[in-house]
Amino acid sequence: MEEERRPLLSVNVSNYESLPGELNENVANGGLAENPGEYTFEEAVEHFGFGRFQIRLILSTGMAVLSDAVHLLAPAVLGSALECGPWQLSKVSIAWLTTVIFFAKMIFSPVIGWTIDKVGRRKGLLFSLMCAPIFAALGSLSPNYPCLLASFFLVGAALSGSLQICGYVEEFLPVTHRRRAMLSQLFWPFGGLWTSGFGLLMLYEYHLSWKWYLLVLSAPLFLTVLAVFLLPESARFLGALGKFEKVDKILMNIGRENRTGLPEGNLSRASLCSSTGGEVEMRTATFKDLFSGGNLVTTILLSIIWFAAGFSYYGLVLLVPLLNTRKVANISRCRPLTLSSYGDLMWTGFAELPGTIIVFYALEHFGRKKSITCLFIIAGCSLIQFFFDVSTAVNFAGILIGRATCQGIVSALVIYTPEVYPTFLRGKGVGMTNVFFRAGSMITPFVSQVTVEQYFGLTITIYIAAFFIGAICSVALPKETQGTELEH
Repeated sequence: MEEERRPLLSVNVSNYESLPGELNENVANGGLAENPGEYTFEEAVEHFGFGRFQIRLILSTGMAVLSDAVHLLAPAVLGSALECGPWQLSKVSIAWLTTVIFFAKMIFSPVIGWTIDKVGRRKGLLFSLMCAPIFAALGSLSPNYPCLLASFFLVGAALSGSLQICGYVEEFLPVTHRRRAMLSQLFWPFGGLWTSGFGLLMLYEYHLSWKWYLLVLSAPLFLTVLAVFLLPESARFLGALGKFEKVDKILMNIGRENRTGLPEGNLSRASLCSSTGGEVEMRTATFKDLFSGGNLVTTILLSIIWFAAGFSYYGLVLLVPLLNTRKVANISRCRPLTLSSYGDLMWTGFAELPGTIIVFYALEHFGRKKSITCLFIIAGCSLIQFFFDVSTAVNFAGILIGRATCQGIVSALVIYTPEVYPTFLRGKGVGMTNVFFRAGSMITPFVSQVTVEQYFGLTITIYIAAFFIGAICSVALPKETQGTELEH
């Protein structure tokens, strides 16, 4: 690893007198990584390895992923209770419950991305997550449909920073262990199991009000806020701002928690900064940078890929309750979820767990681009059986494979997207692509819950086309990030 390490910063030594303080001294003494009395931030991360701190980091951020899954998957269970309950909501009204969450995420994802790049990874995430449990609890008190819709919108806005989590985790992981950031995505299937399991217990078994059900769904959010509160700020972010004393303290605490101590020497201040024209600078960025230079093609392709992933994944989630009735046009207006329907939701949710584990190993052996491409193709092929006269069990198996591969696609993209952007642009890049992910998720309820009733074959064709468009764009991505260091 040491022989292959590329220079982290190019500096014009002839101009070092103009550099501030310790940066001047670091450059004058012969460079960055080559200085025997110093170590770079990347070398410190490699020295720490994958220990107690990294495990705690993944568990804490995993709780945020679980909370996000609970509220995004809730309409699949809640819709039946609202349709057949006192409010007698139409399918279009129920579809809006899902759409309004993703609409809020689409609007506020760039805002959270900008906030995170401005005030810090931890502070931005914490501010966002602190509002979520309050809005979720208020939703359980909704006296009418507009109030419920408003609460769903506010929860979606508060959870709009959820996809920023993996980028935050990756900053503290060695290159060889960076794919382990996706271990936090293993909590997503458990969020689905939480949603369907409590739906089965409260709505089906004990016939409790959907308001009590919503209140229980807000519980993981309170635990998430506490877990994220105990995490440190991004050391890369603090270093880019020149707050090196705080970086030293964070690294010291990580070394103590992992029982590895710090590397010999002092942290190279310049290794946490960017440079242009021989000057070390603290980079700032705008959304315009996403569409300039080498970032243009990457941002456009990733936006299309994220749109296809969001549209397809949540479409399959909402199609699961229809598995027991192949002729969708004959479904009555009010169709309560049966025991079999809850079982389908739980089994397909559980299928996402092995899907994430398979992708965990695929990313290491086949790389990011190839893994994402293959997953899109497999997911598209899993739906072809709906065009033939097959049993419900075969249909269920197709959805099972589709859900597993879709979760794998999202997990792989969550790893790849933060890797492909430099630190000063990472939050904005994830936020921008997240907009398109939410846009796809926002549209899909009207296809999987409304259009499917009259045009079942067309609906399946649309989802297959989305998968193959995602595969084509994945092949065209200009950069493979496997085994490369994160850019500053």
